[in-house]
Amino acid sequence: MIILLSIFAVILLSKLYCLVVQVELNTKEQVQFKI
Repeated sequence: MIILLSIFAVILLSKLYCLVVQVELNTKEQVQFKI
């Protein structure tokens, strides 16, 4: 049970990390276009 919870937590963290990276890339691109 603990192993399943840890795996689920790792998957959620990886998805959140991917979302954050995408948002940062989008904001950087928008800033470059503004300049």
